[in-house]
Amino acid sequence: MKKILLASVALTAFAGAAAAEVSLTWGGTATVGMAREGGADAGSATDSATALALDAAETLKIVNAALADVSIAAQSGTADLAAARKAIKTARSEAAILGQTAVVDAADLALAVLDDAFGSAAVDTGDYDSYSEVNLTATATVTTDYGITVTGAVSVDAGTGYDFADDDGFDAAKTNGVELDYITIDGGSFGALTFDKNDIAHLVDDDDDETADLKYTNDFGVASFAFVMDIAKDTDVVARRSSFADIADDAAKSVALAYDWTDAAYDGTTVNGAAHGYNAAVAADVAWSAMISAPIADMGTVYAAFDEEGGNAFGGSFMVANVTIGLDSKLEALEEELGEDRSNTISVAYSVDGLSLGAEWNSVEDGNQWAVNAAYAANGMAVAFDTNEAEEWTATASYDLSDAASVDLGVNYTEDAFVGLSLAF
Repeated sequence: MKKILLASVALTAFAGAAAAEVSLTWGGTATVGMAREGGADAGSATDSATALALDAAETLKIVNAALADVSIAAQSGTADLAAARKAIKTARSEAAILGQTAVVDAADLALAVLDDAFGSAAVDTGDYDSYSEVNLTATATVTTDYGITVTGAVSVDAGTGYDFADDDGFDAAKTNGVELDYITIDGGSFGALTFDKNDIAHLVDDDDDETADLKYTNDFGVASFAFVMDIAKDTDVVARRSSFADIADDAAKSVALAYDWTDAAYDGTTVNGAAHGYNAAVAADVAWSAMISAPIADMGTVYAAFDEEGGNAFGGSFMVANVTIGLDSKLEALEEELGEDRSNTISVAYSVDGLSLGAEWNSVEDGNQWAVNAAYAANGMAVAFDTNEAEEWTATASYDLSDAASVDLGVNYTEDAFVGLSLAF
């Protein structure tokens, strides 16, 4: 990490601000290696009754109609689902390169129809390829004579990387990798306000709702408070999961389906004498969320969070000797709107002398209720393994070449695999 200190630089970020001190820090990472993307077995249809009601030829008519408005030709008049998927994916790739977002959306819709009615296609394990990427982050901090600190960070990415941790595979080669990370105004006892348009996660559904624009944080005694807001107009749409189901509409309409982007549902058609339609998933439009957390003596912390759409979460973690116990209960906005059950999680973690073990159980009966993990680190070497009830396992290992360099490798249940070198500077 390099640091440059520019003393007594006159800034006018705020009206009437006196001379301020500026510090600039920068750092980054570089990764290089070889990797492959894993495959996947064919998935089952989400609605078996609908799958039985539709035959391949009728479904392909639906696919063609969904793409007709954007002039993409699929495999018309054939029951070859594999050929249809290939044609749609090819068209989608070409449209993405040309920036034709409507075409991309229509292609995604057509693939969703196929997956819901007949199950997702199998994916072959990819071939090995190389990757190399550099990420640089520059952070500037200005402290005014009025006690206000302003911090801004910008990142620059170049090259093609490989993201094993999130099972995302290869990154697309970047032509313009400059990105604003955040701008924070810290007023000390008045709290800190962070700006990052459409890139701040909400405090209940942090894995899906990442469209907020600003975040306020402050400490009140021992308690910490956070508030997140999306400045865009709150549409309060009716949230729903994706589904392929019967819809109440005119059964006499043509098989050529017209996709209505305003309500994200097909107008309807007659297939084997019944009206059917595809309903795309719609996320709850959460305008704001808040969280408060506090320590419990020296044993751990507790928290509670809630959002504008009725989502809420609470829980805490407690440490006894080398054992940490976590208790969490969450009802996200979508689940609340659909009247679904809460997700309750119990976790246990044990750590001693470089060895760590963990286990987790969740109350949602989805075939993936438990997970376990183990890791060991010593003398610059680290190995880790985790798996769950759905047999989604991951194994990784690394060896430190220095304080700033390591050799890393990993493989998982999809046969994603990589071996590479990571550098920090």
